[in-house]
Amino acid sequence: METNNNAQRFQEMIKRSHRGKFKIHISMIAGVGKTYRMLQEAHEMLDDEWTC
Repeated sequence: METNNNAQRFQEMIKRSHRGKFKIHISMIAGVGKTYRMLQEAHEMLDDEWTC
């Protein structure tokens, strides 16, 4: 049930956004933090959504 609620919130957030941003994290070396940075930005987006 909570998963469905999260999915609905995510869909509402997408509908409210007027224009998206496309980011590519590029590096030839493994372990430099590409995935960590991507997840950190996603958590920041969710935190911003909760404070609005």
